[in-house]
Amino acid sequence: VVNTLSGKKKLYSAVALQTVIQKLTADFENDINELKTYKIKKTFTDDHVWSLKDKSSISAHIEQLIHEAESSIILSAWNDELAHYRSLLEEKEKQGVNVEVLTIGNLQTALKYLHTLNPIDDHKNLEPSQLIIVDDAYLLFAGIEHETWKAIKTMSQPLVKVFADFFYHDVALTHITKKYQEQLLQDPEIMELLTRLRY
Repeated sequence: VVNTLSGKKKLYSAVALQTVIQKLTADFENDINELKTYKIKKTFTDDHVWSLKDKSSISAHIEQLIHEAESSIILSAWNDELAHYRSLLEEKEKQGVNVEVLTIGNLQTALKYLHTLNPIDDHKNLEPSQLIIVDDAYLLFAGIEHETWKAIKTMSQPLVKVFADFFYHDVALTHITKKYQEQLLQDPEIMELLTRLRY
């Protein structure tokens, strides 16, 4: 309704239905646009370890973590899995997020900090896995169990730190094996240790 004063009386008149529809539609669209740009400030820490049990759910969570990253992303995966996130990672790097990736197998990308591990032929124990840590606060690790992807997701700081060390351990091992591959291939003890690694 609209209203007006007539002397001491307040008069009301119904607004045309089309006008009401236009107003409600505009208000609704404004609310939707605000929600799209609204960022929830995550000031809490959730120490729970959550389980994810299928590949599509895991991929969706990884994409969400990449989207929400504000300062840093470290990500390790096989090249075919990384290909799904490549353009999103490149975009986050352009936005100023520090992105560091370890790929198992070659990956064509414009990312500045890319480490590539090409497994030797004898290394048949390597299993597909995905590890992402965002802003030193959020962790997701996925692997295959009984031919099905399963994952854990947590903000637990001890686990985040352990898996971050795990990532940089793999990066260091990647560069060492690349630089000294000929010597390592000739050392049966070292080769046995390397080929026992599962991730």
